Order: sequence, then C-alpha cells, then structure tokens
Amino acid sequence: MDSSSDFTCRICLAETESKHSTALFTTTGLSQGWPSRLTELLRVDVAKDDGLPRHICRSCRGKVATIEGKLQNLRALAQESLRKLRGKCSGERKRSKDTSGGLGVSPHTASVRPPAKRQYGALRKSLFSANGDSSTGEL
Repeated sequence: MDSSSDFTCRICLAETESKHSTALFTTTGLSQGWPSRLTELLRVDVAKDDGLPRHICRSCRGKVATIEGKLQNLRALAQESLRKLRGKCSGERKRSKDTSGGLGVSPHTASVRPPAKRQYGALRKSLFSANGDSSTGEL
C-alpha cells in the first residue's frame, strides 16, 4: 500500500489523482501540519512508517478545515459565555456584599444563586445572534 503511485486517502480510502491529494509527509504536508492536525482532531495515530496511506484527498482536507473552523467558533463562543457569566456572577456577589453589611450574604438568601434558566436562554440567544448564527444554537 506504500507505492508512490498510490493516492489513496488515509481518511476515506478514496482513490484520487496526485493533483487532488496532499501527501502528509512531504514538505508541504508537514508545513501545513497535516499529521498533527489529523492526530489532534480525529484522534487517529499518523506515523510516516506505519504502512498506511500517506495522502489526504481534497474532500477530507475540506472537511477537516470546516471542523477546525467550527471548533474554533465554538471555543470562542464558550469563552465569551464564560466571561459574561463570570461578570454576571461577580456583579451579583458584589451587590450581595453591598446589602449584607459586609458579610457577603444577602439578607434574603444564604448563598448566591446562579441566574435562572430563562436568563441563560436570553444570554445564549444574544451570543448566537452576535456571532451571526440563528437563535437555535446550531453550529
């Protein structure tokens, strides 16, 4: 399976022409980080001497790039949500401290409660609409 004329995609096993595939272990493949990208994203071992196909087809390259983009967007969304939630909780703790005579406990409750679910829904909706996504929460 390791012949130089074999352009089988390591991911989907499609046979492609050399111009439609990227060799994983050439200068180009290595400079674009394909072996490590596949290992990190797909959780598959990729080694030059494993006897498996050494190419990735155009379709699988596109799918990997799409997944990486969506993952990056999801990470950014999660970080922004966490920042907003921490800011909101910090504000609630500060207000609680101001009304408790310095004890940090609200006179109405013994602990700071997280926002109600409906508040999370509104926050989620504002985050998704801010990222140009629908309010469904789909990626």
